[in-house]
Amino acid sequence: MTNREKNENKIMEILFKTGVHPALTNKGLTECCHNCKSCLYHIEEEICDKAFVHWCEEEVPEIDWSRVPIDTKVLVSDSESGPWRAAHFAKPLSGLVVVFNFGKTSWTALEDNTFSTYRFADIPDQEERRKYLKDE
Repeated sequence: MTNREKNENKIMEILFKTGVHPALTNKGLTECCHNCKSCLYHIEEEICDKAFVHWCEEEVPEIDWSRVPIDTKVLVSDSESGPWRAAHFAKPLSGLVVVFNFGKTSWTALEDNTFSTYRFADIPDQEERRKYLKDE
């Protein structure tokens, strides 16, 4: 799966709203504020479009969920196209990701019914995400 396929809805939402491609920051895709130093493309403005196209066609590396620490902030969904919701990671389980319900963490989740499983998950902080990518 490419970055374009994975982020198609967010890219289109920003394009329709602003008329320009999104910026890529440590927090994920955001509206471009023309502050290139905060953008991970971090290239001169006239080359920014080419860098965005290149990023769109790159394959998205998979996360090795067995290495992700409990309570890591994640985004989860039952569908690749969303909607996505914020949660805290609990554990991997047979190809699914288990998270704590209701914004709870391992510190506050005391009951058995405080977990949900999801087919799709991601770590929104790009620096944090890189730490847990599968070795290729």
